[in-house]
Parts: sequence; C-alpha cells; structure tokens
Amino acid sequence: MNTRFKQKMALEMPDAGQQKRLRPEAKHLLRRRHLALFHDIAFTAVAFPVAILLRTGADFFNYSPEFIALGAGTLALAGGLSCWLTKLHHGIWRYASLKDLLAVAKMASLTILIFLPIMFAINRMEDIPRSLPFILWLVLIFLIGGPRFFYRLVKSGLLIPRWLNADSHDTALLIGDSNTAERFLRMLQNNRHNPYHILGIITQSSYRIGQRIHGVNIVGTLEDLPPIIADFQKRGQQPKHLILADDTIAGSELRALLPRLEVSGLTLVRPLRSFELRGAVSPINTLRPIKIEDLLGRPRVTFDPQPVKHLITDKRILITGAGGSIGSELTCQIADFSPAAITLVDLNEYNLYQIDQTLSARNPDLPRQAVLGDIRDRTSLQFILQKARPHIVFHAAALKHVPLIEANPLEGILTNAIGTRQLAEACIAANVTAMIQISTDKAVHPVNVMGATKYLAEQYCQVLNTDSKTDQSTRFVTVRFGNVLTSSGSVTALFRQQIRRGGPVTITHPDMSRYFMAPHEAVELVLQAGAIENTTNDHIFVLDMGQPVRILDLAHQMISLHKMNSGKSIDIEIIGPRPGEKLHEHLSYENEQLKQTGIPGLLAARSQQVERAFLTRYLDDLEAAARTHDLTRARTLLRQAIPDYDPEAAVSPDPIPFAAAS
Repeated sequence: MNTRFKQKMALEMPDAGQQKRLRPEAKHLLRRRHLALFHDIAFTAVAFPVAILLRTGADFFNYSPEFIALGAGTLALAGGLSCWLTKLHHGIWRYASLKDLLAVAKMASLTILIFLPIMFAINRMEDIPRSLPFILWLVLIFLIGGPRFFYRLVKSGLLIPRWLNADSHDTALLIGDSNTAERFLRMLQNNRHNPYHILGIITQSSYRIGQRIHGVNIVGTLEDLPPIIADFQKRGQQPKHLILADDTIAGSELRALLPRLEVSGLTLVRPLRSFELRGAVSPINTLRPIKIEDLLGRPRVTFDPQPVKHLITDKRILITGAGGSIGSELTCQIADFSPAAITLVDLNEYNLYQIDQTLSARNPDLPRQAVLGDIRDRTSLQFILQKARPHIVFHAAALKHVPLIEANPLEGILTNAIGTRQLAEACIAANVTAMIQISTDKAVHPVNVMGATKYLAEQYCQVLNTDSKTDQSTRFVTVRFGNVLTSSGSVTALFRQQIRRGGPVTITHPDMSRYFMAPHEAVELVLQAGAIENTTNDHIFVLDMGQPVRILDLAHQMISLHKMNSGKSIDIEIIGPRPGEKLHEHLSYENEQLKQTGIPGLLAARSQQVERAFLTRYLDDLEAAARTHDLTRARTLLRQAIPDYDPEAAVSPDPIPFAAAS
C-alpha cells in the first residue's frame, strides 16, 4: 500500500493509533473537519426551533421545552448522519462555490428525509405543522451554507470595497473573452493578497460591452484601446498593465496585437502556463511579461500521457547533455513521469550542477545521479552505462554552435558523429531498450560541419535499426527539429543581450529565416516519438515546426516587446552572414516521404539508406583523422561521404551594406 493511499485512509477512518502517526498537517486537516462537522450538527439542531418560530410566530412559546428539545435532538442526529454520508464537512470553506451550495441542499434534503420517519415513529408527527419540512429545508440551507460563504467573503477580501484598497494594487485592464475573464477574476477573488486591481475588461467582440463580470465592466474592444486608456486617465485611474487572461492564446494573435499595444505605454503580462507552474505558488502572483516565446509559440496541444508513462514510469533513464537547453527540459518532464531512477550526464560542470539542483528541489524523492562524462571517451561511456543500467537513453549531448564548429571542425566531428556512434554501441552492449537521439534541421542538405556531423549521427543510428544482420535488442529513435527558443546558443539569447545593452541588434542577412519551437513543446514531441513502437525501422521523426520565421521580423518583435516595457527604441544593424550559415533550413529531404503519425505536430520521414559496412569503415577513417588532428583529411572525408555536403552553398560571409531602425 503506497504512502499517499495510507494517508488518505488515515484521514477517512482514523483510529487512535493512526492519529498518533499522522503528520502535523494531516492532524490539522482532521481537526478542521471535526470542527466543520460539529458546526453542521449544532446548526442543524438550531434549525428546528428557528423553523418552528418562523412558522408559528408568537405561538412558538406555547410549545413545551421537551418537544423543542426532542425535535432539535432528532434533527441533529439526522443532520450528523447526512453530513457523514455526503461528506459535507470535507469541503474547504475558503473556496465555497455553487457546487458547495448544491451539496448543502443535498445534505438538507437527506436530513429531512431521515428526520420525518423518526419523528413519525416517536409521536406520529403531532404538533408539527405540515409546512414545517419546507421551512426547515430553507432554514437548514441558510444556517449550514451561510457561514461557509461568509467565511469565503472574509478570506478573499470581498467584504472590503474595491476602491478602498485600490491604491495598494497595480491597476490593470484585462484582455479576454467572457469565459476566460470570468475564470481569471474568480482566481483573483480567491486570492486575498492578489496584487491587481482590475479597472475594466477588454474583449475581442463588441456585443458584451456595458455588461459586468464579477463587478468589473466590459469597457470595449482592442480597437478601442487608446481611447479607453485616455478615458481612465481623465478619471485619475492610470492602468499600469494589460493582462492577457487566456494563457492559450496563439502566437499569431499576439503578434497581431503588438502594434496596438506598443503605443499604449502599458506592460503586457499573462498568467504562467501549466508547464511553467513548476514550484509556483499561484499563477496570479506569478504573472509574467510577454516574451518572444509567446509570439512564436503555437496553441498548446494536449497529448495523451499514457504512451509516455509506459515509456518512462518505473524505468531507469539516462540523459546525455542533461544540463543543456533540451537536456534540462527533458530531465524535468521525464522526472514528472516517475522513473525508477535518472542519471544525468554532462561534460559542463556548471550546467550539470544546475540541473541536479533543479531536480533535487522539484523531485526530491527521485533517485538520481549526476555524472561528469564525455561521450567522446569510449571507455568512460561504457563504464557509465554499465553502472547506471538504463532502460532508456536520451541523447541530447552535441556541439551546436555553427560558427564555432566551423572554426573547430575536428571537435564537432568527435562529439556529434563519433560520440553518437560510441554511445549507440555502448547502448547495445548494455542492453538498453531504446536510445532516442536529438537531431537538427541542419542535417538536411548540410553546408556546415555541424550539419554534416549530425547527418552522420542520424545515418549511423538508422543503419543500426534497419540492418537485418544486427541482433541487438536496442531500438534507435531519431527526432529532428529546428531551433529551440531560449537556448543558450539561440539567436533570441543573443538579441536579448544586445537589447539589454541598448543595441544595436545585429542581423546577418535581411532574408535569413529559421524554424523555431519552444523547448517544452519540442520535448513533449520527443517523448511522444520515443513512445511510438509501431513504426518501421527506417523512419526518422520530424517535428512540424510550422512556418519558418524571418530573423529580421524576429528582431523587430523582440524590440517591440522591449519598447513596450521600457519605452526605448533599439536600432538594427545588418553585419553579414557568419561562416557556415545558409539563408533557409529544411526539415526533411525531398525524397523522405513525410507522413502523419497520428500525433499532432509529429511527422515520420522515410530516411535515406546507407550501407552499414561502408558507413562503419568511413567513420573509422573519420575518427582516425580527427584524433590525429588531420584537418585536411577530415574535410576531404566529409565531402566524399555526404553527397549533399556543400560548404560553398553557405551564404557569402561578406558584409552587406544595409542598416535598419526599429
């Protein structure tokens, strides 16, 4: 019997021994339930004389004390029994709602249904008016439900007039349809210390203008935003924030809002999304400014968690590159599916320390091990896997910064190509069930060393999957996608630094575009891909990244967000392409035959076939060249083995005489 179930049973049916073993918070909860039950029984007893008084008026005093005591005692007995049966005393008064009112009505009805037969058996209902049951039902609802709702009003601060404490709150306008606005306002009401005073609601349609939600007026639409703000200013109420009540609004809708909001002078904020609430106490107290991830993100898709649970739960998991952008997000999401143990492998000491501390705070009971390891060290890698004995390996370790790898190509070869090969072989030797590797759109028609080495990593894992002579049980899964927002090497991180310094924001080419995806969304799809077991072995999974984003447009949007929050404009400067860059990336080859997987955002591509014997000999030669620092031989091998590898197809690195301002 697990601990959580034991605690629940202890709360439902505690005996003397169990009560001694209850945690302090559980004992406190038990006392509150006993107090609530006592309150309900006591007020049920009071309901009988009150109902008689309301029905008979001055004739109430003609009833004998014995009759009143009999009726009150019998009603209290019936009330206690009905409370116990309906578990009314389990409700939290602070959050009393319409459902609680219905529960009170149910308890009152059951109480009367129990009370009447007992009284009939005792005195055949003598001296009890026929209308008393109905009056008694109303009195019970008032006496049992009234204190609950009064307590909620007190705890939520609704008894205090809004104007009385408005000065202590940040004034804001709320953007959302009636349903999302109502939910948000209800959350505010349930939070006694909420920091916002909502002046009005702005909707996207005009037919509800003039109506009120929880006492707040619907004042207009987004098109009316400037005159709405001016009107509040004339009345001495200066809004400070615009709050997006809907946390699922699409990035395209937010981008359309930016031109209107930029001139408003207000800060645009939104509640934390569900995946951002890790460790957050309240989404109301943790509203955050709109970020570029919101503008480029897509409407959140809800995935079936069962396949991922089957993949992860009670399994030993190992993650390479665990401290990186994708690796850390993988770690956090995997930890939420209760693996048996998790091993974090990274060569960067600080990144490994950071993700280990994060996991310690979020999932303190999860067995874990942080290992400083290099996938280029074959012996060390084999030792790590033999010790961890993982069922599933997620391979996120890689060198990804294109210009740096162009300047240090041998390091990229050893890490991305040879390191992946060594990890795959170590997985086979350790009888790993599945190895899931993260690939990149730069592996398609590569023009740089980074893309070429990731292409080789893809090919080697696919060869291991499809070679009929291979008798290993390890399943290899490759997931290919584009740029990850917020990653340390992302252009968005560079733009943030430049904006923080006051500019200029540097663009390499005005027509350059890239695919972007938020890390949480990419990792969700990686986990979904890893859980698919019914695809053919020659498939590579490709994330549907939507439409590519022009980098120049991305820069303008980030500057607009900065200007909206600070009022300062930033210049844009075109500096020319860097080594190894190309104008546009591709997510798949033209002949890879993309098909749907049944999972939104996840496609399967039939990969190109390479002979295993050739690829093995080739990687041996490439490793020998890299380890002996034979750069000329390594470059020649890359050109010979990868037909698409064309460094000359990269954008010319010559500066472009172009300048723009935001």
